[in-house]
Parts: sequence; C-alpha cells; structure tokens
Amino acid sequence: MKRTKRFILTAVLAAAALFLCGVPAVSAGVSNTVVCDSDDFSSGLNMGEWYASVNDIKGTEEGIVFGESLASGSRIASRTQLYNPQADPAAESFSAELTFNVKKQIAGRIAVSFGLRLPNSETGSANTTAVYLASQEEKIVLGVSNYDAQGAENTVLEAKDTGVALSGESAKVELSLSVSQGGGIEVLVGETQMISDADAGCAAAGYFGVGITAAGNSFAVEKIRLAGYSNNTPENTNIMENFDKNCYNTADLRTAVPYGGQGVLLPQNGALAFSGLMEGYISTTNRYSNSELAFDIPFLRRSPAYDEEQNLTAPVSAGFSVALGCTSAESITTNAAVTFKLVPSGGNNMVAPTATHLEVYEGNELLKTVHLPHAYNIWDENIVAGRSVGVVINVKDGSVSFGLRFDNEIGYTNLYTGTFSSNPDGFIRIYADGTPVSQAGSQPANSVRKCDFTIDNLSVTNMDEDARVVVSEYVASYSKVDDYEYGSTWDDEDMLFFD
Repeated sequence: MKRTKRFILTAVLAAAALFLCGVPAVSAGVSNTVVCDSDDFSSGLNMGEWYASVNDIKGTEEGIVFGESLASGSRIASRTQLYNPQADPAAESFSAELTFNVKKQIAGRIAVSFGLRLPNSETGSANTTAVYLASQEEKIVLGVSNYDAQGAENTVLEAKDTGVALSGESAKVELSLSVSQGGGIEVLVGETQMISDADAGCAAAGYFGVGITAAGNSFAVEKIRLAGYSNNTPENTNIMENFDKNCYNTADLRTAVPYGGQGVLLPQNGALAFSGLMEGYISTTNRYSNSELAFDIPFLRRSPAYDEEQNLTAPVSAGFSVALGCTSAESITTNAAVTFKLVPSGGNNMVAPTATHLEVYEGNELLKTVHLPHAYNIWDENIVAGRSVGVVINVKDGSVSFGLRFDNEIGYTNLYTGTFSSNPDGFIRIYADGTPVSQAGSQPANSVRKCDFTIDNLSVTNMDEDARVVVSEYVASYSKVDDYEYGSTWDDEDMLFFD
C-alpha cells in the first residue's frame, strides 16, 4: 500500500497570546517545526542545524559525505530536539525523508537514530531507536531496533531486503519514515513499505542523527527533510565554568574566531581571554528559553598603549555584546532576538572614553541607548579601582533585565528592564565587538578596534518553570589550532572552532 507522505498533520498546539495590563504574554507550548529541508549541502554542513562528532564529515556538492577514513561511531545529529506532544497516540510525532548514495558495500550499519538524549549521544545509546541499512552480499537490507534503558538491542524488524542492489558503482536508497506519538513506526524505501507497526514502541522524541557502526564506509546523504514538533522549554544544562584548568566543557560551550583576524580567544591564567581580538565569541551549545546568565570581567583594557614615538599602538578595549536567542551557535553573523552591547563612549573613546553606554537591540533594531550612571563607567580605571566587574542578564517570559556589580558589592544594580515581542529562545553568546575582519584591511592600523578583556565564573541557569535540565559529559577544550591556509576574504564557513 502506498503511503501518502505527510510531515505535519496536526494543528499547532500553541497557547493563545493574552494581553494583561497592556503587556503581551509570550507564546508557549508546542509548535510545528521543520528542522531541516535540504538537498543542497555544497556550501558545507550547517553547523547551526547539525552536530558532527568529527570534522571530517563534510557537506559537499555530493551531499553530507561519510568517507572511508571515518572511524566507527562517527555521526551527525540535529541540534533541535524533537518533542512528542502525546496528544493522540495515532497521530504523527515526526517524519523524515533521507536519500543515501551508497558507494560500496556497507561495513556494519548505517544507522538513522532518534530519541537521542543529547546531540553528542552515541548510536545505540539507551532509550533510542535506529532504522539501519546494511549489506547482505550485493543487497542492501533494512532493519529497525529499539535500545532499552541499559542500551540492550531489541529487534523491531529483522534485516529485510530493500530491493536495492549494490552491483554497480553506487546505489541510491530513498528512505522515508514516520513515527507516531504512541511510538508506532512506518518506513518506506522508495514506494515499498518495509514496516508499519503501531505498537513498535519506538522513540518518538529527542535528537535525530545519522551515523556508522564500523569504519570503511563510503556514502553521501544527498537529502534530509526532518519535521515534527518543538517545545519552547528546550533541554539543556546548567553551566558553571571557572576556566581554572585553562579549558572549558565543549559539551556546553564553544568558541570561534574568523579567519584573518588577529588576537587570541583561549582560556589563559584561569579565565577566558579575548586578547587583541577584532571578532570572536563564546556560545552555549544548547538553546535556552527562560534563563539567567552571569559572568565576571576580571580584566578590561582601559589604558591605551603607545610606541617610543608616541604613536598609538593599542587603543582601549573595544566593546562587547551579549546576544540572546541566537539562531546558531556557530555563525559570526547569526541573528539574535535580543542583544546588549556595552560600548565605551564620550570624549576620545579610542584612548579616554568618559562614559559607558548600553545599547539594546531587538533583532537588528536599536531600541534604546542607556547612558549608564557614572559610577558604572566600567572603562574608567579610577572608578573600577582594580575591581572585577560582574554582569547578570535575566530572561523571564519575554522580560529581560541587565545588571552590573563590582566584586565588593552585594547584589547587582539593575540598569535596564524591557519586555520584548517574544521570549529570546535560542543560543546565548558573548562576543567581541571590534572592527569586523572584513573591514580592517581598509583602515589605518591605529584605528582598528580590538577587544582586550577576560571573562570568568561564567554561569547559565535554566529558569523554565518545567525545566528540562540534563548533565553533560565533560569534554575538555584544547588550545591547538590546525595550520590553515589563509585567504584574502572570509565568510561564515571560514571559522576556527575550539572543541
């Protein structure tokens, strides 16, 4: 029986917006989402959509390429978590379409996994399901397995001939699957139904991925369409990072700088140094909704430097931003829902700023410039007097507040509170606001703005009412950077990632 392909059948389960005392309530609950819909990966794998366990999984004109050199366990996974509304066991929870171009006999299995607890969870981990492809002689077979709480495999469908033979240079497998809210599953290869089982007990939520269980494979994923439901209370971790061991947990955080930019963005001396940096950032690897972000600034360059002839060689530090609701953890130009920019202002702000301004943006629109009280001019060495500066940002149902304190003060002084059109759900990042790398070459060297500051005691706390907090495995960052060839231009694909 031919299955009518459907990606989203049920209506959006979203709370109606209520207006109380003139303040709009943010939307809440469950909504439809298309995680990925692409058959063109020629510009590379979108790292905002996908986690890759190794850098050698590439997006090319052929698709997402898994080459023969990849080790067992290599995989990609969605960064968006699928949510199961559990409203109707027979209704669809999510659906996927994938086209594989298999270029040689499959070693082990090519596994399409779902129900993953985290994007970096392994294929066959506890409480997941895998629809897999394997080789039997020159035939490609398909099977389905569930993995219980202990990770033991339970067969749902024994390996079954797909009708696709691998007798030439390659073979294409067009796979489509649908999982119901009650855990039922339907899988087709082309127009051939492989399984339709309403009582399969499959995972109907979680992260979705593709991986291999053995080395020596060669195939490309030419197309992925993944659609289902999302919940605006994302699963994430509570972060507390003090950089004391000159590293950070890459399961929770990542840093990046563009090619061609000077400076350093690395943990040094027990803090994260933004040193001589035009652009670069640290970002959460998970999305957050209601949250509290806090961090300290132990050092900020407040005095310019000159050479022996009194030529300006290093202005005071450029400003920096905190962005909420970012659409990606890995693109310099990512859109943010709400951004706070702290900038030196007044006088000659290259060498002796007389004030600190807080610029507040919703999207790309400047909503407000807050002239901070003189007592909180953090670019004035006489005011700071060697103290560390603390920053706190609270997000609660569309209301966002910003506060500062010095390390000898109890509590933060609130300097801004605003209500936005929607809650800034997404990734959180702190980034350098120096001269963009793409513009630096056309400016005199002494007019290029660079950031010189450190951050420490970075924390992000999930403040959702029904918080879904997990504990991530600690994966330490490292400082080694591969020697890449530099070009004369850069874009969002030209990034250095420290994972």
